[in-house]
Amino acid sequence: MTRRGALRAPLLIAAVLVLVVISRGCGSDGGSAEPSGPINARVTHVVDGDTIDVRMPDGDEESVR
Repeated sequence: MTRRGALRAPLLIAAVLVLVVISRGCGSDGGSAEPSGPINARVTHVVDGDTIDVRMPDGDEESVR
């Protein structure tokens, strides 16, 4: 096996690991935390087929998809 062939597999594995680590951080909002359980909220507006505006128990308005 040549030196070039011996390095190909570890480099491929390293590249895949880097892509996985980068992609795991892309879906985060940064500041919003997931609720620990169900939350009661009032629907205030149906925006379209998959988005609604809701009023949270503390009075904040949020758009939910």
